[in-house]
Amino acid sequence: MDISVIIAVSKPKQFLKCLDGFANQKTDFAFEIIGVGAVFEMDSTNWPFPLKLIPCDTLHANVRRNIGVKHSVSARIGLMDDDCIPDENWINEACSHSHEKSIVVSGMELPLADSGSFSALSYKVLSTPITELSINHTLAKEQEIKWHEVVFCNCVLSKSAWENSGGFSESIPWDMDDFHFCYGLKERFIFLNSPRLKVQHNRYPTSFNKLIAYKWNLRVRTGEKIVTHPGIYLRVPAVVAAFLFPWLAFMISGFLLLVCPVVLLTILLVYMGLISFTSFRNYPAVLKSAAILLSVQIITIVAIQYGFCRALFGFTNRGY
Repeated sequence: MDISVIIAVSKPKQFLKCLDGFANQKTDFAFEIIGVGAVFEMDSTNWPFPLKLIPCDTLHANVRRNIGVKHSVSARIGLMDDDCIPDENWINEACSHSHEKSIVVSGMELPLADSGSFSALSYKVLSTPITELSINHTLAKEQEIKWHEVVFCNCVLSKSAWENSGGFSESIPWDMDDFHFCYGLKERFIFLNSPRLKVQHNRYPTSFNKLIAYKWNLRVRTGEKIVTHPGIYLRVPAVVAAFLFPWLAFMISGFLLLVCPVVLLTILLVYMGLISFTSFRNYPAVLKSAAILLSVQIITIVAIQYGFCRALFGFTNRGY
């Protein structure tokens, strides 16, 4: 067996679409899929590859992944979210990287092909460095990346990496699974982004309200982790920059307003010009996309500060 792909399943209907993607692989490599979680009523027969379905009531994705790895037979492990659809050459690309080397490979994602125009616009917005803390989900270049840029929704690693790390931690919040695991490997492993390890991912909102709600919840949790897990999150430059930005901007703006308002106005005009240029360069609906870019930036800044304050007073989101 060349690779075992482990998928923590919470959305059975979307998982079926994921399995259809694996059924359409153009490959001679041998692979198995192991789905762990909400698979109680699913059938593992009639698929063109070995499919293991393991029911699990525990919601934490790392609990489910650990169960999956323990049932795997390959020395190479793939991780994928249940709402992803792999490219037809995903297995070929995954197996092109040696499982004997100290390397973790992370892939890129696209929005679902049938998700609509706003989802495509959401993808464009969230692929822009000035609106997202990291563009690791959408990075279209093959290059070495940092430990905090690996995404567990679409990656490949050796089983030995999992064994040497003592498995995926089940005691951490669910949304820092990749950060925590790769931080432990950073001294011994190389992290690589491969645009050919490609999936379509159902995580790009289909309306403005859903996009704002998605970013709000995501960045509130980021703010919380600065307090609850500073040893990891304060080592991520983009998180630190996003947290400090409003305070630095406030102090600098206040100083310039008193000393040299023309310079402050120039900075604001350059900033708005950058937003407009980015929109004009990437999107046909310039005003609409510029408004979305600005809205996402504001939500990101406010949500991180709010999450930080929540955690200071002992209020955090659910841990699984």
